[in-house]
Amino acid sequence: MEWLKKTDPLSIFKSLTRFPLRSHCIFFEKSSQFGMAFDRKELVTFLSVVRLGSIGNAAAALSITQPAISRILHRLEDRLGAKLFVRHSTGMELNAFGRALLPHAELLESEARRVQEEIDLLKGSATGLVRVGVVPSIAARLLPQAISNALLKSPKLHIHIVESTGNQLLASLNRREIDFAIVGLWREPMDENIVAIRLFRDEVCVIGRWNHPAMEKKPLSLSDLQAYPWVLPEKGNVLWSEFHLTFQRAGLEPPTAAVTANSVHAMKALVATSDFMTILARESFQLEQQSGLIRAVPIEAARWSRQLALLCRSKGKLLPVANLLAREIRKIADQFELSSSSVQPSLLTHTDTTTPEA
Repeated sequence: MEWLKKTDPLSIFKSLTRFPLRSHCIFFEKSSQFGMAFDRKELVTFLSVVRLGSIGNAAAALSITQPAISRILHRLEDRLGAKLFVRHSTGMELNAFGRALLPHAELLESEARRVQEEIDLLKGSATGLVRVGVVPSIAARLLPQAISNALLKSPKLHIHIVESTGNQLLASLNRREIDFAIVGLWREPMDENIVAIRLFRDEVCVIGRWNHPAMEKKPLSLSDLQAYPWVLPEKGNVLWSEFHLTFQRAGLEPPTAAVTANSVHAMKALVATSDFMTILARESFQLEQQSGLIRAVPIEAARWSRQLALLCRSKGKLLPVANLLAREIRKIADQFELSSSSVQPSLLTHTDTTTPEA
């Protein structure tokens, strides 16, 4: 929840109180969870104290007095019939009741932000922050054009890109640290709170330098590759999982990584200048292949198809600025899907919105 602490409480407070939202927005109507209507000031005050850790810090951020903060919190607790915080000499901490209320308060805040962002987007003046997570092997291929297209439509957007493994991005998505993620789909079912929008399939290959000793061996088999050093993505990456399954299906022990890295550039540099081998999406090493530096190992079993998907939370919709970038990513992905259909039609299983398959 680190990103929540960076949110400007005063700007949220002002935006929530700018319009008579109670009379126009359903999310300020009576809550079936708590049997009450949320007051705007109570919402912002509660979240500010949670994120900033004390009444004093929340008062300073909202530019109101500490007694006013205390009165608002007491009024909220009285209407709920339960205390929400454990009060310490050093600050405030949520108790069980407060933790139960927190996700509902965050959802209401998100919907309130959506109102303003929808208006700003229609005016072409959206200034929101979009936080997108992406696995390193696809970042360079998918994001540049999508980001350029989004910024043409809304020049004041700020886009923050997080590169990490798939399971780390999934955790960040659940913690609301990112708005959506671009990852390879796991074989195992994922969290029911996550929805996957299938994008396109790409090809993953075992690769080595152009004149690697293995390239000259005929016939070459998977077992031959066990003799060489490997640089691999960290565990938790779909590439890593499929790599291990590839060897296990052949009845072989998967090679142990001498080096682990999530940097595509570092992996390619090591492979191009040594006997190290690795696994990468074909698009990630096309330039090096054209330059005669790196190529795929000529073994059919050493390449496989990967399904890429855009993951988002199932509860609540993307904010307008995040949705703008997500739409542009899907447009670019559709172009990839169409361009690959003439080469590998058997790989195409594109669908629209779906939960991840096992």
